[in-house]
Amino acid sequence: MGTNKMELLNVIGKIEYTDDVLRDLILNHDIELLDVLNRIESDHFKINVKEENLDKIVEMNYVMPYISDNKVEEFRNKKQQIISLFDLGNFNLNISKEKFSVSENEINEFYYALEKMNSLNEDLTNLENELKKLEGYYNNIFRELDDFQIKIGDLRNMDYFEFKLGILKDSARMKLKSSYENIPAIIIHTGRVEEGEVYFAIYPKKVAVDIERTLKTLEFRELILPEEYNSTPKEISAVLTLKRNDILAKIAMKEKELDDLKSKHLNKAVDLIGKLDMMIKIERVKEKLAFSRKYFYLSAFVLSSDKENIQNSLSKYEAIYVDFDEEVVHSTKLKNSLLLRVLA
Repeated sequence: MGTNKMELLNVIGKIEYTDDVLRDLILNHDIELLDVLNRIESDHFKINVKEENLDKIVEMNYVMPYISDNKVEEFRNKKQQIISLFDLGNFNLNISKEKFSVSENEINEFYYALEKMNSLNEDLTNLENELKKLEGYYNNIFRELDDFQIKIGDLRNMDYFEFKLGILKDSARMKLKSSYENIPAIIIHTGRVEEGEVYFAIYPKKVAVDIERTLKTLEFRELILPEEYNSTPKEISAVLTLKRNDILAKIAMKEKELDDLKSKHLNKAVDLIGKLDMMIKIERVKEKLAFSRKYFYLSAFVLSSDKENIQNSLSKYEAIYVDFDEEVVHSTKLKNSLLLRVLA
């Protein structure tokens, strides 16, 4: 930016105008904010002693620093939520000054859409988990048992026998083969899955403890058959396929609904990210301000060339005090990174 002539600006305004005044200054001007509380306490904050300023002067006896109440963290979280929901992490946010004017109704409508999008994401997560579970049953159990004609329900109801279905790793499979004749059970290889070989074992209940001990030494990983599945494996596979297709259809429907909401509200999302960025900056800036019971107090170095524009832009605020201290002028380069121009 180079070297520029600067002047000291002092502002006193009603507390309810704080954010709007700061937004006007940050968006439209290059300024270097000073610690106004320190200036007031050291008697360097000057105000014209006039009757119209009497209330503002009296209120200076009650000034205190700004208490943020963790608003910066709150705004950052909201911003991150929008970025995550709209996949804007690598999106180039081209924010203009007009974007900071967002009505309350627009904000309410947008956050209703956010709630709907969060709900859809939760639904999608639940459906994907359900699909994963179903595909696990199909891939790990029933697909490999299509030729197994006995109903699972019949196996559950055996009086004198028990059964298990599970997976053995290749190393354990060799051990099973070498000791098979010593195991009092019928063990059938039903297929292969990614984790290993699938085996079905049926054995008398009276030797269940011994069989289970043997299977444990072989690191046999049991596949638990859900209670709801009692038909033959082939029939169960058909049911699972129907359920899987139904879930996939629901996922596609909800993904479309989510994409439609993203498209509809994308521009507003970008607007609000810009607004939240500004709110974060305003909250940080307030740490340089002082507040009494009624007013905020601000001191900053501004470019002399901006003097008239600043006076005009702040004149719309009722009972605002704006003063340029011409005795405190210096030529320097703005160095406060906190408050350089937000928008190019």
